[in-house]
Amino acid sequence: MLELIDQLKVAVPRSVREAKAILQERERILEQARAEAEQMLAEAQRYAEAKASQSEVVQLAQRQAAELRQEAEREAERIVEDARRRASELVARAEEEAARREAEADRYIREVLGDLEGRLTSALTAVKKSLGAAERSQAVGRRVGRNAV
Repeated sequence: MLELIDQLKVAVPRSVREAKAILQERERILEQARAEAEQMLAEAQRYAEAKASQSEVVQLAQRQAAELRQEAEREAERIVEDARRRASELVARAEEEAARREAEADRYIREVLGDLEGRLTSALTAVKKSLGAAERSQAVGRRVGRNAV
């Protein structure tokens, strides 16, 4: 019984740690996506500035910079959305695993307690039989003692 409780103490915190790790991984992925988006935007800015020095192609550079910025923003949004989706999937899987482990622990507890109940019932029956035998033996001894007088 104590072993079961010890197993439960280990299983539940492990599931919580796994869920925390998943959330930390999600945050890391989101931060990476943000950093990549910033890097892409910085590249677009540098590109636009280089082109701006050439007076004939300033408008072209501005259009290209805007396109790069839009592309970078779309890519960043896609990366962030993908990271959110993956994090949600990981959290869902962790929750499913925690629920499965909890159900497994509940089943095990019911099994152990059912077995314990059976053993206690058998022991109680044996005790009642022994008490009954002792009472019958005592009653017979009293009758024999009265008859002997």
